[in-house]
Amino acid sequence: MKVTLINPTIGRINNRKSYRKWVLEPLSLAALAGVTPKEVQLEMYDDRIEDVDYESPTDLVGITVETTTALRSYEISRKFRKRGIPVVLGGFHPTLMPEEAKQHADSIVVGQAEGVWPELLRDLSRGEFKSTYAGSPNEFLRGSTPAKNVFNGRKYLPFSLIEAGRGCYFDCDFCAVREFFDRDYYPRPVSSIVEDIKHSGKRNLLIVDDNIASRKSHLEELCTALRPLNVNWASQASISVSEDEELLDLMKASGCKGLLIGFESLVDDNLRQMNKSANLRRKDYSKSVAKLRARGIRVYGSFVVGYDFDTPETINETLNFAISEKLAISNLYPLTPIPGTALYSRLKEEGRLVNPNWWLDYNHQYGTLVFEPKNFTRDELKNLVDQARRKFYSWGSIFNRSLDFESNARSISGGALYYLANYLTRKEILAKEKTFLGLEHGTV
Repeated sequence: MKVTLINPTIGRINNRKSYRKWVLEPLSLAALAGVTPKEVQLEMYDDRIEDVDYESPTDLVGITVETTTALRSYEISRKFRKRGIPVVLGGFHPTLMPEEAKQHADSIVVGQAEGVWPELLRDLSRGEFKSTYAGSPNEFLRGSTPAKNVFNGRKYLPFSLIEAGRGCYFDCDFCAVREFFDRDYYPRPVSSIVEDIKHSGKRNLLIVDDNIASRKSHLEELCTALRPLNVNWASQASISVSEDEELLDLMKASGCKGLLIGFESLVDDNLRQMNKSANLRRKDYSKSVAKLRARGIRVYGSFVVGYDFDTPETINETLNFAISEKLAISNLYPLTPIPGTALYSRLKEEGRLVNPNWWLDYNHQYGTLVFEPKNFTRDELKNLVDQARRKFYSWGSIFNRSLDFESNARSISGGALYYLANYLTRKEILAKEKTFLGLEHGTV
């Protein structure tokens, strides 16, 4: 049996497929490869950096689908199914929108796929292929390691992607993670993480958890295990991690060089509306950033713009905060209602969705507002977000923020990494502003 795994691109720029040179490994495909029986032949295509060979002989095509890649995923699926090749769709979007996804596939996987993938392949070989396979929310790579040899021959950013756990216990209304993982965090055994790191052969790690600080005891155990490995790592964490200085010291000693922090908003009423109560309890963001920078931990600040209490002034305040605090990287995300989330349901009930199925719209430009904000027109808000991003990633701002010698430019190599990260992020943001969903004009 031969199986083809595909990671789709978002869409097109200037009516041509969007290709990207510097991208991260599609870890979800390596995770599937890790639980694929040895007798199954695997091939992989990363649609972001290469073309899919639709004529390559195969018995099954598996596509990992996010909401922003759903349209492109359905295009790819259609081409293979026309040849009579069965297609299975999995990932966040099919889990949140199963009835829609079923219209574009022979089967879908709802939830995490590792626990049901071997069963799915057996059923296919027996001619007993089911329309839906449901993975348990707490199934998690136990006894398996992602098979990253599926990436061979491709150039990705020089980081090994590692999972320490999945999910998040926060209840933010805009986030699909809480729905996918039943509002909980599922830690991976530390011994399995260490094995994965050693197998990767790399010292620079990106731990892709949505909140690595979800369980303090697990993070402490992980940091203790990482210390003798002499690695450098970055991850995502809630702002609450800054409250525990002993934990921060342990993270520093284990090789932590950067954290993505979801500040989300500087406005209390916005935090209440998005149900980000944890941030409300810890609103001295400057003090939190100072603790991280003092330990040489760079801060990637993430902000969501477009909630009901945002104004042009609050967007400007957010930009000034990101620059004055010398955040290594930052992004202001225009609020995007993902189907299946509480935010999407609320805006729909309020009659504020102007493009309810935006992810299926070939004319949807990445970052365009799909709902009516309270204090702006949609175009005004988009323009303000675009302007703020350009100011943050102006060469003057990049240089001034590099003068942070505690974290951003703590060493020559660290400074070089800071400039590279800013250059690549600036380039990606500007490219995404020109990106439209899908490649083939028409309807799915």
